[in-house]
Amino acid sequence: MSAQSFEEQSFRNIIDFYREELLRVESGELASSIFTTRCERVKLLKKNVFRVVPCQSGKKLALTDAVLMILHPE
Repeated sequence: MSAQSFEEQSFRNIIDFYREELLRVESGELASSIFTTRCERVKLLKKNVFRVVPCQSGKKLALTDAVLMILHPE
């Protein structure tokens, strides 16, 4: 198994582990209300699960395109 495929599988495992919560974020709930500890949000931000996007009230966390592709493979 190459290093890239290991990293890709690890990323997919993170998505599968948090699948229910990530679907809630996709449906419009705030990530901070689902992932209540800052440490958890920062960890997922560093793992490229979330990205920071501007919104009317400042900034919010949204799912990256890679996560959306794994959640909805079509």
